[in-house]
Amino acid sequence: MDDGSLVGFSCSNLSNSIQIIMPQNVSEIDYNKFKFMGLFVGDNGTGKTCAACSDDADTYVFDIDNRILPLRRFYKDRRNIYFDSYDVNTVLTDLDNMTNKLMKSCPYEWVVVDGITSLTTAVVIAQLITKHGKIKKTRGGVEIASWDEFNGEATYIASMISELQATKANVIVTAHPVTKVIADGTKLTEITSFGIKTPSILPGYFNEIYYFNNEVDITQKRSIVVTTSPSSENPKAKTALPIPQKIDITTNPENPDYSRGLIPQIKEHLKKFKLNIDKNTQNITPTVENIEQKTTFRFGV
Repeated sequence: MDDGSLVGFSCSNLSNSIQIIMPQNVSEIDYNKFKFMGLFVGDNGTGKTCAACSDDADTYVFDIDNRILPLRRFYKDRRNIYFDSYDVNTVLTDLDNMTNKLMKSCPYEWVVVDGITSLTTAVVIAQLITKHGKIKKTRGGVEIASWDEFNGEATYIASMISELQATKANVIVTAHPVTKVIADGTKLTEITSFGIKTPSILPGYFNEIYYFNNEVDITQKRSIVVTTSPSSENPKAKTALPIPQKIDITTNPENPDYSRGLIPQIKEHLKKFKLNIDKNTQNITPTVENIEQKTTFRFGV
């Protein structure tokens, strides 16, 4: 007899069919297992590309800056750095296809986009090529990029970084800086791109924004220093990790940190931080055995 009830529906059936997902606890976050999203900003020759590939793990490089040769020289014994080079002829096809493949299945622990400044230029020029003869020109016949191309550039970059963000890999993007002087004389370092939208959109994707600078001391000794915290000249520098405000990555064989690179040094600081937490909360002694048991030295696991 139909009593008007909903057939097959009951509170007991509902409780058995719904899986309750409990929220994560912030206190349980392990820095060593967190996905690394980094934006490395610096002039040519400041070690951005080598720093981005400094972890001895499977790494894929989107090479747009044509800066692969330094990797071959600097990491001559490495066999786990892979790359493809892209230009205006392939940026809207091959590079886009590779990004989609990585989003679906990424076999690499690190993905590096080297670099965003050249990429934005290539994207704009590639759009001009596809519209050849249909856009505004100067009196001399030079094609002029318009808001259509700039909007296309910003959309392309946002889409690419969003797709890489969705992979399991750690992601590093390199960029070149431009120095601007504001009304009171203060110098600010911004990201260089072809259009004006990318520099304001791009930083929002990254927890880690590092600035690479050449520094010379009173003895004229040159050092490459990575700044991880904001300053008057680098207001967008930031980190969410317990690491120093400045890290020296100078390629000096006499420097004990020479063979470790930026990422290994960051991992070393995270290891020490974890041991301090363990020591304070569990009263353990940081022995070699404890280090091996309690640390993974790996982002994004």
